[in-house]
Amino acid sequence: MKSRLIIALIMISALVIGSISYLFIMSSSEEKNTITASDVPDVYDEQIEENSTTTKSKKILLKINEVSDYKKMTKAEIYELRKKYVSQSLFANSNYVPSEEVFGAIADKSPWYGLTYSGCIAMVKGTSKVAQGPSEESRFINNPNILVGILSGSKRIQPDDPECFDKKYWLIPESMTYDKDTNTIEATYNFRYTGPMALTGINARDLGYKYVYAKNPINYKFDNTPNISHDVFELIDYIHLGGSCEYKNGCNNGSPYQPYLNLRLTNFPVSIKLKLWKKMPNNKISKPDINYIITFK
Repeated sequence: MKSRLIIALIMISALVIGSISYLFIMSSSEEKNTITASDVPDVYDEQIEENSTTTKSKKILLKINEVSDYKKMTKAEIYELRKKYVSQSLFANSNYVPSEEVFGAIADKSPWYGLTYSGCIAMVKGTSKVAQGPSEESRFINNPNILVGILSGSKRIQPDDPECFDKKYWLIPESMTYDKDTNTIEATYNFRYTGPMALTGINARDLGYKYVYAKNPINYKFDNTPNISHDVFELIDYIHLGGSCEYKNGCNNGSPYQPYLNLRLTNFPVSIKLKLWKKMPNNKISKPDINYIITFK
């Protein structure tokens, strides 16, 4: 009787041990086939990052070239310089030739309005200081991407005043970008000035964008009526040898006076949003050939 009981206990123990072993083996097998979060490659995160990148604005940074002194250069040499800079711009075109309407009246090896005394240029007319430093128009000739430049009036301060030759009056953008999705160039300036200013379309006209309209002016106002916030106007900028500098036989400079481009900034930041066309559009709400924004921080 006792022997049978012992045998039964041994058999039960064997069954229990077998069951436990089976469960342990199954558990180990399941654990090996279970993929935890730490085992998943970062493919999903990479896709999220990639999708996030593609939804961001596709702006590219545009290079801003140094200014030059043109006083000893011929028109032909300036044309070659211009072609080089256009070939490096958004508007690169192997068939590009500088517009005679815009640049044809440049005088060889003559004075140019200079940038050095930009802050008080009116106070140095009639002296060599008016032509000192890099040539004013080199801001635009060397930088075709600045489709529409901005000019400031000068202050009635003495030439020895540090503000007179402060480079902020050169009005060269701090940065420039192009957004392919919206076909928009933006030029950003770090200059808070509330005096008289004017737009200049030397580059726009040369590159074929002859018509301009300003959308919904905010934090700035135009000085005259009518102006480019009322309707589309044609840009008629060109460079010639003029006598306004009152120095020697005159200075190469941008011209003519276009009252519909005169403005003043009234608050900051401010963005001047322009629409540009190659041909006269049907109306001011027509889709532009390119958008151009001038921003003052």
